[in-house]
Amino acid sequence: MPTVPSQSDLSASRATVTYRRATGISWRPFETRLADLVSTETCFALFLVSGRIKGLPELRGSPVDLTLLFLVISWGRILWEIMSGRLRPLRLTLPVVLMILFCEFAVASLFWSSLIALNLDKAGRFLVLTASSFFAACMLAQDPVRRKRLLIAITWLSCAIVLYYLHYRYVLGIDIMAPEYSWIDRETEGGNNYLEYGEHASILFTVLLALAVFGSWRRTWLAAAGASVALFVLLSLGSRGPLAAAAAAVPALGVVLIARRGTQKFNSWRHLVGFGAIMIGIGFGGYALTSSEHDNGLGQLHTIERYQLELSGENTQSLDWRSQGRSLAFRQWLNKPLAGWGIGEFRVQDSFLMYPHNTFLEILMEMGLIGVCLFIGIAGSGLITCWNIVRQPYTEWADIAIILLFVTSLCWEMTFAGYLADDRIFFSYLGMVIGSGVSLDRHG
Repeated sequence: MPTVPSQSDLSASRATVTYRRATGISWRPFETRLADLVSTETCFALFLVSGRIKGLPELRGSPVDLTLLFLVISWGRILWEIMSGRLRPLRLTLPVVLMILFCEFAVASLFWSSLIALNLDKAGRFLVLTASSFFAACMLAQDPVRRKRLLIAITWLSCAIVLYYLHYRYVLGIDIMAPEYSWIDRETEGGNNYLEYGEHASILFTVLLALAVFGSWRRTWLAAAGASVALFVLLSLGSRGPLAAAAAAVPALGVVLIARRGTQKFNSWRHLVGFGAIMIGIGFGGYALTSSEHDNGLGQLHTIERYQLELSGENTQSLDWRSQGRSLAFRQWLNKPLAGWGIGEFRVQDSFLMYPHNTFLEILMEMGLIGVCLFIGIAGSGLITCWNIVRQPYTEWADIAIILLFVTSLCWEMTFAGYLADDRIFFSYLGMVIGSGVSLDRHG
């Protein structure tokens, strides 16, 4: 005989549902959370950030290459889930076909390059690490549940890396950006690479921004507190690019809110204003605590210091190097405009800078107009998909976070960053957006 629930059980159940709706918190069984922890999406997220974590002091002596380990595990699980019917295979949409053609052309360009070890290394790393990230993310993102799980896994890993940096600097007291350390020390001492920590702080800030605006007020408060920590890390690290990317997420979110349809637009604006007000309050409180201990509260904010030095013209060396690299890439493209010099050729001609810190110019020089047209087709398809997602009457906060991560990363790739051989996080964002479009077409 089935057991009839008592009136008290029904009342408790209704109260639980009401609390979850009010707070936005979803309680799940421990077994479900454990399954998420060891899921395919978590393995893939570990692969995406493995280049960061294997440089940490505690993992430098590992006999196993963590990048290859998580790559093999991720693709092994993806193939197994496809064969078992739990994961849809890759759908050949236009951007996927363009990406396949882009990869084929990159390999073909080897034959008119110098064809030395540097070219072969970049081509291999691009195919095995970067391109595979796009295809894997595209398949996983076709399922809304998997897409959200992948984003959450990346966010938690970014949070862990940011907390490690805070422990490294404020508990152990090691500040690699201090004047007594040289640039070589910053790359080798303790694996404390400020750009890597900064990128993960930027990811954390962007995701929490979307969560605050499209979640409950409880989430807005918690997200504002976490985003304040991420912003403090961005200000103190000395990494200008990730700070600019995080700042760009705010106007990008404003465009998203303007373009949205539905009845929740006004509520989202209220959450955005509340999020900003909470962060301003936390910022004033933190500044008061800092200025009470030091004569100048900005004394430990290395990013602000670097911006001030560059704007005043006292130290523009880093930007000058990048400007020279971009100029070299453009001049060399003029000599071979159609098919370029071949993949990896910039590093052959400039062994100091190694890449022009601009994905567009990197592709233009090494793969010419053909490669650029293919890349623009892929990225343009991603932007169109972002617009279609935003225009839906209801959009999950996770989808908005993915859009913000992709758009800000694309802007950064087109200006001051980007390297095809080690761009798997950006291409995974692009794959997640394309996969979201496939899911949208299927359910639309």
